[in-house]
Amino acid sequence: MISLTLGTPGLRFRLLGPFEVSRGDEPIPPRTFRTRQALSLLKILLDERGRTVPRERLVGALWPDSDPDAGRHSLQVAVAAVRAALEPALRRGTASRYVVTDAGGYRFVDEGTQVDVDTLLRAARAGARAERAGDDRAAID
Repeated sequence: MISLTLGTPGLRFRLLGPFEVSRGDEPIPPRTFRTRQALSLLKILLDERGRTVPRERLVGALWPDSDPDAGRHSLQVAVAAVRAALEPALRRGTASRYVVTDAGGYRFVDEGTQVDVDTLLRAARAGARAERAGDDRAAID
């Protein structure tokens, strides 16, 4: 996994290849998220990071056969599981730094995290800029 040096161990997400989550260099095992749906919820929120994903869309994707009330309850349980896995010291009733409740849905805030896709895209853009500037050595670094 591509690494960035941060002041404190931040969350790192590997979306390219096998999905992995770590806090600093310490992997967060999938079982920490309690259910497959909670882990899938995190993947959806990461894919849409910075944008609010409507509750109805999440319920439809994760519990397509459930009635609306049961689906909303299951979503709340999954959100709590994701928050607990990512922020084990988060106290009940305290706002999450990463999984934010917005009007009508949830949003993943990636500030202070590292997502391998973003790191790759930044490197590709830097390489393209260097190539356009005629700096072939910097373009391949």
